[in-house]
Amino acid sequence: MLVYELISQEIPPLKQSDTVLKALDWMDQFKVSHLPVIEGRSLIGLISENDLLDSSDADKLLSEIPFRIPPCFVFEQQHAYDVIRLMSSMDLSLIPVLNASEQYHGCISTMNLIHHMSSMASVELPGGVLVLEMNQNDYSPSQIAQIVESNNAKLLSLQVSSLKNSTRLEVTIKVNRESIADIIQTFHRYQYTIKASFETGDYSKQMEDRFKQFWHYLNM
Repeated sequence: MLVYELISQEIPPLKQSDTVLKALDWMDQFKVSHLPVIEGRSLIGLISENDLLDSSDADKLLSEIPFRIPPCFVFEQQHAYDVIRLMSSMDLSLIPVLNASEQYHGCISTMNLIHHMSSMASVELPGGVLVLEMNQNDYSPSQIAQIVESNNAKLLSLQVSSLKNSTRLEVTIKVNRESIADIIQTFHRYQYTIKASFETGDYSKQMEDRFKQFWHYLNM
């Protein structure tokens, strides 16, 4: 998934002639703690709620406010993982997007990213979920898919994460069946470690909550 597929035009950029009060009002309205500031089509920078709260004058213009966040943005042809990495490392609620001519093209908010990542993980589709744990050398996507398909099921999504301070992996798979007892038995037969299993209703809410905390724990 490329950045241009994630761009939202719902959150407008600020101008340098806007006031501190207007910026704070917009942050409250759009539920973000950062907003892009532009001049024409050029990105001036990203202003944070903390920058604004440091000002004692609500009528002060943004052109008079120092931006403490270093220049940060992504280009529309970059991958979505670049967005996740940058938002995680800089603890951003929003990131500006530039086109190939380095002109402002929109932004990507945390909630917008969550929505798209949830779609990629097939969160809303019915099915069962298995969480496997294994050594890195034992990870074989083709074998996992083969085991699922040998039980007349289809693999809807597969996510891999590294366990902290370990060489082991956690592999979360979603299949297109809610009844997964036979699939679990087959994974056991192949000596896989199954950490957890869920039906759709149990897992969807958990996945939604986990996506909201995604970048706080992601180390890419």
